[in-house]
Amino acid sequence: MYEKKDRKGKTIGLINEALEKGIPNRKEIAEYAGISYTYLCSLSIKGEVDLTSLKTSWVRGRIAENRDLVDDLILEGESLQHIGNKVGVTKQRVKQYITQNGLDDLWWEAKKERRRIKIESHQTLVDLVLKHTLEKARETDDEEAVSYFLGKGNSERRSCYDLTKLINLVKIYKFSKKRKKGSYKQFAELSGMGYGKRGASCAHAVLTKMGFKPINKPSRPKGSR
Repeated sequence: MYEKKDRKGKTIGLINEALEKGIPNRKEIAEYAGISYTYLCSLSIKGEVDLTSLKTSWVRGRIAENRDLVDDLILEGESLQHIGNKVGVTKQRVKQYITQNGLDDLWWEAKKERRRIKIESHQTLVDLVLKHTLEKARETDDEEAVSYFLGKGNSERRSCYDLTKLINLVKIYKFSKKRKKGSYKQFAELSGMGYGKRGASCAHAVLTKMGFKPINKPSRPKGSR
């Protein structure tokens, strides 16, 4: 029993000796102490040896080896996770590095600028798509419906604001106007916007906002001249 304890004590002594010599990883420390990697890990889990310095030194080493890259990514406003993935460390370690080196303000400003550029680029792309869509709509005489659909923000994403239904609604309205006959109820049913009073109300609201007037003039009350 005493012999076993003595052997274990010598093993722990060799492990500590390896740490003092700066051996960088567990595998090499296990070889130095003449034990298996698994046994070394079990000693660490039980708290009989302290190997936490290994991880810290390794992480610091990763940051130090790639310091120029890390600094460039920080100044570009990249996320902590992205920087950590590039270097091979956790995002917490990257944040610690930024704070320790007084780079917090620079990083935040870079992030804001990166976000602004991204938003502007997205808006430019959206504007180009909208312009192209409107040009195509003019060719098919659907400009009013498409302009309404794109311009109103569409915060009310109900079925009656579906683009296909809006295009059908305008086409049916224009066709009915030539015949000088048609009601909002008919427009709503034929375009697929809805039925009954609710559909008619929807068709009326949309066509009115597009600038289209009722086809049938309201009849005068009885007795009026």
